[in-house]
Amino acid sequence: FFYEFFDGSTWVPMNRINFIYDDSNNLTEETELSWNAATSQWVKTDVSTYAYNSNNNSTVELYQNFNGTLVVQQNRTTNTYNSEGPVIQFLDEDYLN
Repeated sequence: FFYEFFDGSTWVPMNRINFIYDDSNNLTEETELSWNAATSQWVKTDVSTYAYNSNNNSTVELYQNFNGTLVVQQNRTTNTYNSEGPVIQFLDEDYLN
């Protein structure tokens, strides 16, 4: 996804989201970027990464929020499944920086 705004004379980049998928079409990474007009560069703001088990069920989601190159917030969700497939436990962890 790519977002722009019209400043009255031109379209200016604002935000974009990049998606990466594995061979099973599972989303493995979602990266959000903001446009820095002063440097004319995309700056990473948020990244979510995902891991899956052999049944393509999401086992781990790691979210990280950035300020420049520094991680300022992160949390992880871990899902556990029973042998029939449903989630039997999820663990949500917040990391303090």
